[in-house]
Amino acid sequence: MSEGLDAEARLHDLVPGLLSAIPRRAPNSVRRTSTTDIHHVHDGADALELSGRARDLVTADDGTVAVRRVAMLATRVGRGGAVTALRSHPDGEQVASLVGRPARAGFRTATRAAVPEHARSMTPLNQLLDEVPVAVLLSGFTNPERRSGAKSSAGMRADVCVGWRSDGPAMRELLRTGRVPVESGPPAPPLDVAGDRFAWHTAAHLRPGAMRRRRLLEVVSGPLVEAYSMFRDTYVDSDGTERVLHEYSLSATFDADLRVASISASPGALPFAQCPSAAGSAGHALGRRAEGLGDVVDRDLWGPATCTHLNDLLRVLGAVPGLVMLGRRDRSGRP
Repeated sequence: MSEGLDAEARLHDLVPGLLSAIPRRAPNSVRRTSTTDIHHVHDGADALELSGRARDLVTADDGTVAVRRVAMLATRVGRGGAVTALRSHPDGEQVASLVGRPARAGFRTATRAAVPEHARSMTPLNQLLDEVPVAVLLSGFTNPERRSGAKSSAGMRADVCVGWRSDGPAMRELLRTGRVPVESGPPAPPLDVAGDRFAWHTAAHLRPGAMRRRRLLEVVSGPLVEAYSMFRDTYVDSDGTERVLHEYSLSATFDADLRVASISASPGALPFAQCPSAAGSAGHALGRRAEGLGDVVDRDLWGPATCTHLNDLLRVLGAVPGLVMLGRRDRSGRP
């Protein structure tokens, strides 16, 4: 914990309410869940191992369920930041062509070239590949060496979002100490749904020092398409307590053309006290087509009034058309 971070910057005493549950699966819905686990490899290589799993689950009108798509991704990132090993299901051969690429800058662009059909449809595999650059960035939280000496990166961080505004407390602390200010997050409430073993896919137990990004997107088709999305980043401290680093959720409706008709974002735990003030920027999505939300984020949602974590959640809504189509195929009985 950074003792020098002033009260204005501290969030975890002010968390408006972490999620303690997720919505129950609705009839006539499609739910995507994904997890990406982050482990430091202590074998002298200073490497990272990322383990991802994702699943699309259809729930019919009568409550019966069917798993329609799954994906797995195992990634190793070397000390220099390049991908040194990559295995996936499906399409492992195409994904393996990304070995040797930097895991952060340009990785998502390279992914679109390697598996364009997954990128266009925003499949579960695409979701896992999209998490790789973020997971590498998150990994620095549990590695003090990666957080130290960060003063030289202050110019790149300045005004990238509301938390890192150039005149804000986090930037002042970074410039003063040369270290990224971090806080110990609150303990993570469970996100299980009582009596529903299909609410999430199974995930391994996390050991101390490990991190996990957990994500959910569910769409329910009706007169309007309703969507609920959330993510939570956690780490396990030395005592074995899983703690929340980041959390955000949102609810949205889409009209018959899959344009955003309404949207509401709810911040949970975020790094700094000023971060939740960016929740209103989700309104930029109103009237936009779901498949174009990634472009909206890239074009309009940057700067000191926005939140990179909320932007990431908005990008995921680009998968809504594919999930709606998956549900329609299931109801029609088509493969």
